Amino acid sequence: MAFLNRAIPFHQIRLFRAHQPDNDAANVICLIAGGSQTIPREIQRVYVITGTAWLTANGEDNVVNAGDSIALSSRYPMVISALRNSPLVYRME
Repeated sequence: MAFLNRAIPFHQIRLFRAHQPDNDAANVICLIAGGSQTIPREIQRVYVITGTAWLTANGEDNVVNAGDSIALSSRYPMVISALRNSPLVYRME
């Protein structure tokens, strides 16, 4: 099955805006499976659009599924990671 090994050309990939109020495209992030990123301290809430997020700060762990959100504390640096071998798309406010 040779077609399984073909890459999709970048110009054929289309990104769609999430259907959420006041969606700011600059604050929508996509992480590859297993990827992680530090969330800036000024961010107060993270909305998970697709995938499952693992957020950790100061020894406290949270798992957030697609369609859910979490309020963040700005006292500690927060790291977000994509779980379950799938990409994660989320929006920061």
